[in-house]
Amino acid sequence: MKTPGTKKTFRLPSIHIGGFWIGMLGMAALLAALGYWAWRLIGTYPAIGIPQLGGPAQIRTEAVGTEQYELALPSAEASGGLLSNILRSINLQTTIPARNPDWVSQYTVQKGDSVESIAKQFGLKDDTIVWGNTDLLAKDANFLQPGQTLVILPVDGAFYKWKAGDSLEGVADTWNITAEAILDWPGNDLNPLSPTIMPGQWLILPGGWKQFDWQAAVVRTGKSTTYALGAGMCQNGLGGPIGTGDWFWPTPPGWHWLSGNTFLGSAHPGIDIAARIGLAVYAADNGVIVYAGWSQNRDGTPGYGNLVIIDHLDGWHTFYGHLSQINVTCGQSVYGGNIIGLAGSTGNSTGPHVHFEMRYNNVPQDPLGILPAS
Repeated sequence: MKTPGTKKTFRLPSIHIGGFWIGMLGMAALLAALGYWAWRLIGTYPAIGIPQLGGPAQIRTEAVGTEQYELALPSAEASGGLLSNILRSINLQTTIPARNPDWVSQYTVQKGDSVESIAKQFGLKDDTIVWGNTDLLAKDANFLQPGQTLVILPVDGAFYKWKAGDSLEGVADTWNITAEAILDWPGNDLNPLSPTIMPGQWLILPGGWKQFDWQAAVVRTGKSTTYALGAGMCQNGLGGPIGTGDWFWPTPPGWHWLSGNTFLGSAHPGIDIAARIGLAVYAADNGVIVYAGWSQNRDGTPGYGNLVIIDHLDGWHTFYGHLSQINVTCGQSVYGGNIIGLAGSTGNSTGPHVHFEMRYNNVPQDPLGILPAS
């Protein structure tokens, strides 16, 4: 019987220290056994979703450019048939061009391209684009056409198609290089001791260059020098105001910048000045009109389109190409700043601009070194 006013005291049962440690060791052994059993279960039954990677490997060959790579993958058998659900297929989207650094590659001309922009893109001189594509650009080196496929050389120089009767010395002299330069270029794959070159074989001519014959044939008639480019040629000797040497830009203020090719000598004997269709085009100095009409290349392909040529009667001639409208007639006297036509995109042109040339004694000069700065 409980005595009123007394408090009951609770005591924890005492634990023998030795028994405690024996219990802890037993628990650890049990956990170890459970872990080992779980590991064995996972390794034996891949159906739980984790593939066994210890089986025989499958070898898959993947191509990257010109290189072949072997990938060692776990076998489907060893993974319980779940490999296809776990490993993603390899999708190689990156295209690595198989280009021999000693040989040529190709480039498709895009709208708005120029010889200069293409050359800059590939780290080459402007002339190299022309000399590497003489079959396309030597006939009409003024202009590119979108969709043309150009040869891009791996080095500044020229690309030459061997002809029957050619000699290394002759080709080298024509292109202002040495025969050794042709033989030593690895991409040409020539035996220096006994070179065999077949007609039709293409060769890279590192450092090669030459002058091209422009399509305009010179015809002297009296005081005026005219250019046989088409029906717009003036037939008779003409007189008129002599040039002053004070040059005008052929386009209005605000249009004194280039939109295409720069001056490349005989390969591109003028500059392409930015313009919109219908923009006024001015005479660059005093002179007489010696060509006014449609022009084309000698082979009948499009050339300058609507063209005006002014003879300044002091050895200078200026050309104004791709006009949408011609406002002068053959034999007409003009003065610097007179409107001679409207800008356009006629002939072999990739877009509206004024192709402007300056020639002294029929030798093309760079207009940017002659026209006023602004």
